[in-house]
Amino acid sequence: MKKAILRWTFFGVGTVLLVLGTWSYFRPAPVNAATEVLQALGEGYDPYLVQVLEPSSSTNTILPDTYQYSTDLYLVEESLESPLNLPESIIIPAIQLEAPVQVTRSRKIIVRGVVYEQWLVPDTFAVGWNPSASTPGSGGNIVLYGHHNVKGAVFSRLYQVQRGDEITLVSRGLQYHYSVTDIQKVKEKDVSFAQMLKNAELLKDTPEEQLTLVTCWPPYDSTHRLIVIAKTIP
Repeated sequence: MKKAILRWTFFGVGTVLLVLGTWSYFRPAPVNAATEVLQALGEGYDPYLVQVLEPSSSTNTILPDTYQYSTDLYLVEESLESPLNLPESIIIPAIQLEAPVQVTRSRKIIVRGVVYEQWLVPDTFAVGWNPSASTPGSGGNIVLYGHHNVKGAVFSRLYQVQRGDEITLVSRGLQYHYSVTDIQKVKEKDVSFAQMLKNAELLKDTPEEQLTLVTCWPPYDSTHRLIVIAKTIP
């Protein structure tokens, strides 16, 4: 009798452990904020440096007043008024480039009370400028985007730019001249979300005026971001 009880006891404990082990194996992995952001962007989101904005609140926000902050995750597409001196075209003699500059939009994503922004890129032969960035002659960081091997490939030769090369922005008939001072390549594919956010710090505003050009690299792939930084020529 005792042996039968022991057998059933061991059988019951074994069954419980098997069930727990099976549930632990097949249960979905916990989803963190980084996973939620990437899921919201989607597989084909063309990862152009997603940056973190200030935590969302009713008193500090750049999103519409009707935005529902109580909900964990929303996607919105921003449309802002254009400033007076927006960039109209870009000229880089060293790579024989002269191209229009278009005002673009961005997607903002709220995950767990934090606002993430993804800047969108023109789908044609044009460089993109987002109203969140500075404008020529006004100080701060003027950030421009462009594709390198698809959809117009406006920045197909940007990787050939060298330090000291001159870049000109045209706005309302005026020319603003910059000289390349730094060139960086940061890995964006198959890196941690924390690294992606660190890369995006290159988009932040700057105390002094500078021009920041962003595209993909290398020419035959899109594993990295090519960042060209230029300072104002006195």
